[in-house]
Amino acid sequence: MKFFISLICCVFLISYNHLSAKTPDKINLKIDSVGARFDTAKKIQEIAQTIRGKADSLYNIIQNHKNILIDRDGGFDAHKMPLARDNQDIAAKYFIIENDGARGKELKQKMDEYRTFMLSVFPDSTALNSRFSTMLATNDTMSGENYGWVSILVEHLPLAATMANLTLLQTYIRNVEAETVDRLADMINPGVEELQFKDLIVVGEIESIMITNSSGIHELSDEQMIDFQNALSNMIFQDSCVMKKQDILVVLFIKGKMYTGFSAKGSDILYFDFRQKYPYRIKGKKYKGTEFYFKMPEGMNLENY
Repeated sequence: MKFFISLICCVFLISYNHLSAKTPDKINLKIDSVGARFDTAKKIQEIAQTIRGKADSLYNIIQNHKNILIDRDGGFDAHKMPLARDNQDIAAKYFIIENDGARGKELKQKMDEYRTFMLSVFPDSTALNSRFSTMLATNDTMSGENYGWVSILVEHLPLAATMANLTLLQTYIRNVEAETVDRLADMINPGVEELQFKDLIVVGEIESIMITNSSGIHELSDEQMIDFQNALSNMIFQDSCVMKKQDILVVLFIKGKMYTGFSAKGSDILYFDFRQKYPYRIKGKKYKGTEFYFKMPEGMNLENY
């Protein structure tokens, strides 16, 4: 049963690795979108390229070991499964016994080097580095007893289980790479949490504003327009907002287009539907939609217009 589970894990993890995004491509897209406005963009790109190089190198070293282990005892059967999948000696011999365990020692050294570098990218991020340290750990202990990390990885296990362990390492390598580059990308284009209303609409191009509240429909005067646009400029995006009522209507007219917003009595949230798709990042996930919630500045009361 354990062997069967190991085979399933091995197949799943190999498939999972194909989902990894390419680090340089992601950074290049970000840089293209912001142009020369950010002086640090190229430096961040260089860091991303270095990360990709180190991740590729370690990933490929592990893949090469996997290929050699499979080829040593006949390759694959007709069902694309390793012929030596039940062999519990081949991996231990390869990593621990041959050449005085040189392959196992080198793999551990490469893992340690990769972990040290990745922890140096954001040295002040305690939570991030704690997670990375766990995924890339090469500790020599297990269940309170002393074991070599390589021994834990390959010894007394069928080849299928060893392959699953090695594939899991590859997955961790890619996960750490992907999460790090997400952080780097956000340095070029700040996350949605920092999004301001003025990032979506050029406030100075608003031609007229109409507000419908409990006292009726009001078109703002020039003086009111100035105050209102100043307030709009200072509004910050709010995530996970709930608006049970929408009894205040705000309509902006910009270059012949109408943008509709809603709020409620006593609420400090102004909701807008821009009828366009803006890609932003909310809590690490890509968000594409038309709906945005903004917190109004203190003292802004739509019922007063």
